[in-house]
Amino acid sequence: MIGICVGSFLNVVIYRIGYSLNNNNDQSILKGILFGKSICLSCKREIKFFHNIPLVSYLYLKGKCYFCKSKFSIRYFFIELITGLLFMVVGFETGLNNIFQVLFLLALLSMLIILFFVDIDNFILPDEITIPLVWMGLAYNLIFPNSVSLENSVKGAILGYLFLYLFVKSYSLIRKKEMMGEGDFKLFAVIGAWMGCNYLLPSIIISSMISILLFMPFLFEKDKKLPF
Repeated sequence: MIGICVGSFLNVVIYRIGYSLNNNNDQSILKGILFGKSICLSCKREIKFFHNIPLVSYLYLKGKCYFCKSKFSIRYFFIELITGLLFMVVGFETGLNNIFQVLFLLALLSMLIILFFVDIDNFILPDEITIPLVWMGLAYNLIFPNSVSLENSVKGAILGYLFLYLFVKSYSLIRKKEMMGEGDFKLFAVIGAWMGCNYLLPSIIISSMISILLFMPFLFEKDKKLPF
């Protein structure tokens, strides 16, 4: 239930980050997340809290606004559902013996979900999320050094950033065009900070393969801009 509620909040964060980015108002991101009200984008009426119960309201209202009956994206339901399921998996796999460690991992999971959908919508990975994730990874491996030492974590963050930076810059010099944005460099630093340098290359290969599979239909379209 907690994961589903967090998923509902992530929907709000994803939309409001995108809104702030598209309106060139980075300073309003945090303010919009904390103080903004949920409204129907069609009729502009405020969505009441009892029309915004995670999963239940979407099913009860059949994915439509209570007032104007315009359809809401199925993605809202999907994000709530997948967040709840992933939270449950983390809980089962990690156990609740160390709640502090679980909170770290759930925060990581939540912020990666936000990055995934913000990147799909806006082709950007905000520094407000990627940079804190790097520091969180270092802090996690400082506090819980069972699998990755702090030294390994620091090396992973540096190598993750430099590897992609040098590769992309070399590609850009040869092909005379940009390959990807700098947010991806920081995302690789996030992977390195959390996973360490030993798991950095396998993580990059696996994430690249997943991206290729997800966006296979668009790979051969000329000048098609893709996330990730």
